[in-house]
Amino acid sequence: MKKYEKIIWHFILTNNLKNMMIDKIQKSWYKTWWAITLFVFLGLKLLDSLIVDDGPINRTNTSIPQKQIEQVEVKKDSVIQESEKKVSAQIEKEIENLDYQIVYEVSNKRYDGGKNFFVLVDRIDLSNLDFKNSIKEIITEIVKNKGEKISIYFVNNKEILDLIYKSHYGNNSLGRVLTKVEMDKVGESLIAQFSGQLETDVYFNTLSFFPGTFTDNSNVGKYVETVEYNPNK
Repeated sequence: MKKYEKIIWHFILTNNLKNMMIDKIQKSWYKTWWAITLFVFLGLKLLDSLIVDDGPINRTNTSIPQKQIEQVEVKKDSVIQESEKKVSAQIEKEIENLDYQIVYEVSNKRYDGGKNFFVLVDRIDLSNLDFKNSIKEIITEIVKNKGEKISIYFVNNKEILDLIYKSHYGNNSLGRVLTKVEMDKVGESLIAQFSGQLETDVYFNTLSFFPGTFTDNSNVGKYVETVEYNPNK
């Protein structure tokens, strides 16, 4: 065989071998790609089936705690409401035990715009000092409802209360000054007087017991006293 023929045949064989190798590699890569694709596809299907299957289980598991939470909240609200009712009933009972009545209200008496209230406390027990605590409790209740800038007159007799209201203490409709006898009656019936947030009084919040008489009064003189009382403390 001639030399150039050998070269040609060598070229042909080498080229064919090269093409076979490329084809083999391409086929191998193609098969590998399909294998990977199939694996990924099957993996996704399996994962999807697991998520779908777990769905009802998750919903079931979460629904049980939610019901328990709702039951606890309902029970808690019920306990709170019951507690509030008891507190409210206790307050109403205490107020009822104080047994007072706001009979008159005057709006133009105090220079600072505060209001005057004339309160009947005809069941106050004066046999001991406990009545002073009762008066303080009534003051606290009235201030809570009517405001802090107020003056309150506590009287244990309706007739004397009307007299005080008509005098210079109230609307001054009496048209005269009180007589000595009337002043003595006021002295023993005006149990207490409270001035809330009044700068011209002894204290900013002044509470006077039997302010219309003196300590030498044989009936109520032992109760005469002026103290500072802040109903907000």
